Amino acid sequence: MSVLSRSRRWSRWAVGVVVALSALAVTASPALASAPNVVRLSGTSYPNTSSTPTVVRAEFAGAVAIASGYDFMIALMPDGTLRSSGVNGHGQLGDGTYETRYTPVTVKKVTGVVAIAAGEDYAIALLGNGQLRVWGNSLQGQLGTVGVKFPTPVKYTLAQPARSVAIGDDHVLVSLADGTVVGWGDNYWGQLGNGSSYQWPRVVTPVVATGLTGVTSVAAGRHYSVARRSDGTVWHWGWQSGTSQPILTTPTPVPGLTGATSVSAGADFAVVLLADGTVWTWGDNYSGELGDGTTTDQNLPVPVLGLTGVTRIASGDVHTLALRADGSVWGWGYNHYYALGGGTRDLWNLAAPINALPTSGALAISADRDISMFTSTS
Repeated sequence: MSVLSRSRRWSRWAVGVVVALSALAVTASPALASAPNVVRLSGTSYPNTSSTPTVVRAEFAGAVAIASGYDFMIALMPDGTLRSSGVNGHGQLGDGTYETRYTPVTVKKVTGVVAIAAGEDYAIALLGNGQLRVWGNSLQGQLGTVGVKFPTPVKYTLAQPARSVAIGDDHVLVSLADGTVVGWGDNYWGQLGNGSSYQWPRVVTPVVATGLTGVTSVAAGRHYSVARRSDGTVWHWGWQSGTSQPILTTPTPVPGLTGATSVSAGADFAVVLLADGTVWTWGDNYSGELGDGTTTDQNLPVPVLGLTGVTRIASGDVHTLALRADGSVWGWGYNHYYALGGGTRDLWNLAAPINALPTSGALAISADRDISMFTSTS
């Protein structure tokens, strides 16, 4: 194993578990769909590495969000379709084959997508009508059916339309139209929130997170779950390794946070955007992923250093991006794989925000694993 931060490199080298990245749920807006956008990627996504934000190849041009699994990437396009590239041994590209694709291909049989999430070798798409489409590896029941692979998207049926979807290390969360949250997958650390922990094998049939109502969005870390309620409060459950937090088997309110507008999660840390434009974080901070100017773990939320006027947040494996109202993009955390740009690996652990995009006019940001995406007008 390479010399890496203690808390995050599970995403590429974990053994014996299915590993996935933090949640990604980005809604495509009409403004994004109609703008003459330039899309840049920075970081590592198979088979390419870009040390500075670089304009993407033509097949991904205009993308409004990305999700990255283990050596594959999926892009959400303005028209609600998906394109994918990378390894495909479990059908995770959704093109009906198991062939590796270096040139992006269209994901089959799925349109009207508004959000995407990727696991290690599977993916989930949220449609505008609240339905889910799933594809890739379900040999251990990741997609609700044990012992199969889905090289083409299939419908995943829930009792209510979905509002948001998130994939953690090896668990899936979905917030529903009635304000409840359901989940399935690994529950060893209580990350499904149903009052249980140390469950094995994984939970295949969705279970309801106990006592949680009014939820509008969810995010998932390695063994950890976060939800935002319509009243602006934030709730969490599961376990953040690297901190002294106990295992929470049922949803618990995060102290001191009100007015939350969105939530995001890295492997072992959480990020919340408040209505006043400030950003607050807590959890593991070995690589500076909390952005508070230190590398000290935090059990309670702390403000990101000097950051105001933020309108969107997005977290990858060990880094976070923030889009400000002036169109600038700021980032902090682990940069060994160039997720924050900068052109050099010397900037490994950035504990305070830096300007991550050398141009103005950013419209959207997206992050996953060790990759960042910037959509701008120039």
